[in-house]
Amino acid sequence: MAERKQVPIFESCYKIAEYLKKNTDKDHPTTQAAMRKDNSVVDFLGAKETSNSYINQIALALNSGEDGALAKEKDWKVIFDAFTEVHGSKKKKSADVEYTNIEKLPIRNLYYNQEFSYEELDKIIECISLSDTLDNKTAKKLIKKIKEELGTVFYEEKSSGISKIEPEMIVDSEYYRKNIKTIEEAIEKNVKITFYYNGIDNEKKLERESLSKEIISPYYLVANKGKYYVVACKDSFMGKNYKKVMSLWRVDLMTEVRIYTNSSDKESEKATKKEEVQNLPLKWSDDFHFSHLNMASDAPVEVTLKLLELPRVDDISRSDKYSHTFLFDTFGSRYTYRETKSGDEFVTVECSPSEMINWALHYSDRVEVISPEFLRHDIKERARQISKMYLGD
Repeated sequence: MAERKQVPIFESCYKIAEYLKKNTDKDHPTTQAAMRKDNSVVDFLGAKETSNSYINQIALALNSGEDGALAKEKDWKVIFDAFTEVHGSKKKKSADVEYTNIEKLPIRNLYYNQEFSYEELDKIIECISLSDTLDNKTAKKLIKKIKEELGTVFYEEKSSGISKIEPEMIVDSEYYRKNIKTIEEAIEKNVKITFYYNGIDNEKKLERESLSKEIISPYYLVANKGKYYVVACKDSFMGKNYKKVMSLWRVDLMTEVRIYTNSSDKESEKATKKEEVQNLPLKWSDDFHFSHLNMASDAPVEVTLKLLELPRVDDISRSDKYSHTFLFDTFGSRYTYRETKSGDEFVTVECSPSEMINWALHYSDRVEVISPEFLRHDIKERARQISKMYLGD
């Protein structure tokens, strides 16, 4: 019979721990006898007494903190009955569990306490699968790695049937990520960035909108509908004065993003203070996109809308009020509803005027803008232009 290869202790302990992590969980414990039947780990077990010692050492090491003291029971990684009986919070006191050597406890119901439950893994994988800011190739690569590192042989993915509509990108994903990283660094260091801002030409390629580089103070990096935006401040020249107002920039349209440097004036490299910028939130709020539809940068105003009725398909002599679904999908729960005694329905929202014009025209069969008057006037003018375009003079 061939002599078994001698394996260093540290390598054996590492391989055994890795085996337990991949092949056991609370509902699927193992035994030394079962492990000896598995060719992937048997060579690292040694004799029965040796493997017992290894597993006890592994449990003590992985179940302890940096100071060497045992961690809280809920944080233990390698668990078996005798270890819990001796070291657990509910220690058994009967004579039959008083072990003579607590460093060589018998191994029964041995398993690795997994970091994530399978339900949690499903949620993580689903989030990656449906992420608007990850392309499908990157998402699949991450999911594969998560399954390998965090899953076990018993894990069966429940979210594999979910499909995602991937937004088309105009720039290379690696280049895009590099620009995002530069912006994140600038925000962390509270400094300005420079870049060229682009549009998309008739050949579906990026085309510079200005000859010189933009210089902005970035404050927040925001993901919205599959694209990243920088919420920032660009000093705008207004007559004899500089006006500091909030602006938003699409990262996929930014090229040559760099940290701004000025050797003759280091102070100018620092980002403008938030409190000096008009319309800029001092702290980020997750409801920002409800009042800045499509990431519009103009200051929101209070808008009053009247909800309209529509003829019923099954009976044109009658009408129905629209469901509020389209309102909720646009503004979330951040709108106020009221109904008059005559039965008219009104909604009040906070929204950027430029985008409210487009939104109100889109839903012109469902809402009428009542106030403010300037916004109502602008919609009338847009409607006249549309009428002239399609109906002529």
